Amino acid sequence: RAGLKRGETMTRIILIAIVLAALFGLANTRTGAVPDGPATATTLAELEAGAGRFEGQLVSVSGTVGERMSAFGWGGVRLADRRGHQVLVLGLAAPPAPGTRLAVTGTYRTAFSLGDISVPVILAAP
Repeated sequence: RAGLKRGETMTRIILIAIVLAALFGLANTRTGAVPDGPATATTLAELEAGAGRFEGQLVSVSGTVGERMSAFGWGGVRLADRRGHQVLVLGLAAPPAPGTRLAVTGTYRTAFSLGDISVPVILAAP
């Protein structure tokens, strides 16, 4: 096969992001290590536009649940808004069903970045 379709590429990127997030930070949410202070309420579009500003910060966002996933005993979802901005949310005890509106608070991280491809993750607060 000469190339991958866009959906296949995104699936692979999401899988890589899940593994990286699990290895490099999700353990902190299990032990309660979250940034000090109140969460910054923001939108998925603002996260995308100013990712560096939010890196490592406690944020609150809302959106619609897309796919659910599970890795290393942690649940997660793809959270999206109506304009296509999205973030992976990991560390959920029981990920809600696709189509559900979800508000979540957690630590924002860029799990994977390669050129203009970036996979933002929110590690849900316990």
